[in-house]
Amino acid sequence: MKIALIIFATFFIFALGYFVGGSKESYGSCKEKNTFISSLFSRKSDQDLKVYTTATCPYCTSAKSLLSNHNIDYSEIDISDDHQLKAEMIEKSKGRRTVPQVFVGDIHIGGFDDLQTIVETFKPCTTENN
Repeated sequence: MKIALIIFATFFIFALGYFVGGSKESYGSCKEKNTFISSLFSRKSDQDLKVYTTATCPYCTSAKSLLSNHNIDYSEIDISDDHQLKAEMIEKSKGRRTVPQVFVGDIHIGGFDDLQTIVETFKPCTTENN
């Protein structure tokens, strides 16, 4: 199941990269990987990265740390005491009730595991680690 999820996530990432202005080529070089990361996570204000969280969620804390450690800006939406925001998150994520839920604009990335797969697969690189 996890392998299928990774394969799906990888396909989704490449497709997403293509549709949001990415290249058709593979992301083999550092420049290409960093361009992909930038195009995905450095959206204009109407395409911000949003993370729906609750105050007591350890996966939310991990997601925020992951993004901060990679210098990726995000907006946190705490749904702990706001039923309207929680309903919004559930609707936007097509029924997911767990947190965190991560979005780039209207594109649903998924939860912490999905975010981690994307960031770790396409984390910014240097010429030393490519």
